[in-house]
Amino acid sequence: TPLQHFAHPPRAVYVLGSEDNGLNRPIVEACQCHVALPKWFGRSASYNVAMAGTLVMYDRMIKQLWAGDAKAPSDGDVADAVDDAERADLLFAAAEAAEAEEA
Repeated sequence: TPLQHFAHPPRAVYVLGSEDNGLNRPIVEACQCHVALPKWFGRSASYNVAMAGTLVMYDRMIKQLWAGDAKAPSDGDVADAVDDAERADLLFAAAEAAEAEEA
């Protein structure tokens, strides 16, 4: 599932693979869900594990805030997060459009 369309479960363990080799097949098969990070403007998505984890956790936090499932530290933080999420949505849409043009 592309990250931008993934519905994070209330409780989860996120297993991240290495940039070079990903995850071993038995580990992948043991997972209930699979999430893919987006390609950006037609380029392959290759993130180090720290960045990949950051993107997934940020996505989880933003979606929880939108759903009202998490409390933000302050109103200003929520406004900033929403602005960032809107920018991310635009980037995701642009990346998907670029992929569609290549196909």
